[in-house]
Parts: sequence; structure tokens; C-alpha cells
Amino acid sequence: RILDSTNTLGQGVNLPVKTVVIHSLERRWDETTSDGESVIYTNSLRKRDFWNICGRAGRAGKETEGQVVFVKITSHDEELIQEYQNEENIEEVDSGLFKILQALVERRISQNDLIGYLDSHLLALLAEETVDTQDEAHILSFLDTSLVGVQAVRKQVEKTPLASAMRTVATWILDQVEDEGLRKVFAATGLRVSSCQTIEANIIQYFEEIRLELESVENAENAENTHFQNSDFFTQVAFIACQRLPEMKLVHTIDYHGPEGDEFSLIRNWISGVPIRELRNNLWDPDKEEDFSRYLADRVTYKLPWGINGFLSILAFKLEREYTDLPVIWQHLPSMVKFGVNSIFSCWASSLGITSRNSALQIGQAYLSEDSSQTIDYSDFVRWFVNLP
Repeated sequence: RILDSTNTLGQGVNLPVKTVVIHSLERRWDETTSDGESVIYTNSLRKRDFWNICGRAGRAGKETEGQVVFVKITSHDEELIQEYQNEENIEEVDSGLFKILQALVERRISQNDLIGYLDSHLLALLAEETVDTQDEAHILSFLDTSLVGVQAVRKQVEKTPLASAMRTVATWILDQVEDEGLRKVFAATGLRVSSCQTIEANIIQYFEEIRLELESVENAENAENTHFQNSDFFTQVAFIACQRLPEMKLVHTIDYHGPEGDEFSLIRNWISGVPIRELRNNLWDPDKEEDFSRYLADRVTYKLPWGINGFLSILAFKLEREYTDLPVIWQHLPSMVKFGVNSIFSCWASSLGITSRNSALQIGQAYLSEDSSQTIDYSDFVRWFVNLP
């Protein structure tokens, strides 16, 4: 009946909310400086995010109206709410495509520079067939209905350079990926064309070994000796396919201090449940502790699961299967990388809110040990889980 939330509520949570109570428009946190001194920082919520949060109240189809309550404790709070209620103060939304259009108009970039940058967006358009991306007139018509079109009219900027660039990139994509079915698979990954092609090349390189691995897993399943963990071989092939993709790179503010030329050893130990402190001491520069935490958050738990999910999608296509027809243990590999656990049941425990990797691994083992012939049924696991003493 009551949801306690950060400002993440404004990111599109679709719930039947009647009333939103806002107690603060500022976020405060403290950081320790290199001198050991604690410094308190504050950050004000953006006006447009405030109105987005207010918009959660009175959801269509459930409520006819909603109400927003702002808690005023100090005179500063009253000044803030007056400032935020003035809709003229709302920040303008910046369209990424409009920035590209401006760069094209100002000749800071060329059309060919956008190959790689616009790939995933245009792949989606080509796959959905919502617009004929080889017809510049159709692209212009499409842009007219988008945010970039609205901003171009408002700021009196001609849209033709962007439409022409989109047609150039779309033509390049069609030349690179002639198979319509493969284009749809590439589009579903959210990766650029060159990244998808890199994954495809790695799959082709290891294809026979992967087929043998598939036979082994399926034969075990048919013999009711189900695999609950992925082999090192399959995990490594998936990692190799993704490790050098541009989308998987660490942000420039994070440096890698792990095993040189053998990052997979770190990934393998992470999935095996080796404690973070042990990983940091043995496979990372222990003096770069903060970088290790940021490395895990950026590359391991966020980007690599995305890349491995793309690997599985392309692999399913090459095997002439649906993604859901792949072995269940393969389908769980992105989650294993994300959560740092090595079994299906431990992934499920983590997804249910168990934040300790050690606890998730123990829960997974406990579930399996109760009956070694456990079937892979999520509903059964949830029923068992919620009835634990």
C-alpha cells in the first residue's frame, strides 16, 4: 500500500499511485577526501524530474485524479517549492539526435562518422519496418514526429543533413547485413553492427566445439542429470566474443588493474563466488580498491551481461533455434555474470533480493541438496524460498 522510493520513481514506474509525498528536493551524501576529511555534498533534483515524479500520481485507467503533497519543514523548503512550481524553470530536454544534427550542420562531423554511432537505432527501425530508411523523404517524415523534429522547428534548423546521414548509415547497414533475419537479431542486441559481426565471427570460429558442448548439455538433461552450472569453456567463449567490443569498454574514469592479458581468470573467479576481498587482494592491485568496485559495477555487472545476452541471441540464430530453445543453463549465463554466482538457483535467489553472493550460493546449494533431482522450475523455487524458516 505504501512505496518508499528514491527519485528513481520518476523513471517510469507504472503503478496505480493515488498520492505522492515528497519530503525533499535535495540529495545529500558525504565523501571522504584524500586527507581523510568527510565532506558533505548536495545536489538538487532537476525541475523536469520533479514534475515527472508528480506525474506518478493519478495513473490513467486506475485513478481519475491524484494529489502531490510536499513536506515543508524550513523556509528553504518553501523557497524550493515556489521555484519548482514555476513551470518556466523546467529544464529543456536535450535530444541526442538534435546534437548530431547541429554537428552535421556545423560540419564538425561527416555522415560516415555516424557509422557505428547510429547503427543500433537504425537497425531497430529496419527490423521493425516502421520507416523506409532508404527513402530520404520517408526519413524526414519520420523525424517530423520525433523530438529532434520538434526541436529543429523550434530552433529553425534544417533537418535534411540528418535525414541524409541516416539514409547513408541505413544503406551501409543493408550492405553489411543482407539477411533480414540476422538484421532483426542484431537489432535486438542493442549493439552496433560491427560489434554483432565480431560476436558472429567468434561463434563461427568455435562453432564445432559449441555444438559438441550443446550435445553434452542436452544429453545430460535427457538423462535427468541436469547441468546447473556452465562449463569454463562455454563461459570463456562468451567472454572472448564480448571482451573487446566498444560497448563493453570501461568508462574513461576507471582504470583496469587486474591480470594483464587474462581478465577471464578474474571473471571466472567472480562467477565461482570467490569473495570480493579475495578477488581484490589476489587478482587486482589492492591499493586501487575504489577502481575495483567501479570496475565491477561498470563492466562486470552491467556491460558484460548485455554483451553476453547478445552473444546468446546471435548463437541461437546460427544454431537455427529460438533463444528460449537454448539450454536453460546457457540462458542464465548473463545473470551469473551480473550476480557473481555459478548456478541457476543462486541467480534466482539473487533476483529475489538476496544481495550477499555467499548467501545466494548457499541458498542455491541448499535447494539442490534437498533433492538432487530438482527440476528447473522457478515457481517451485519461489514456493520453497518463501517458506524457509
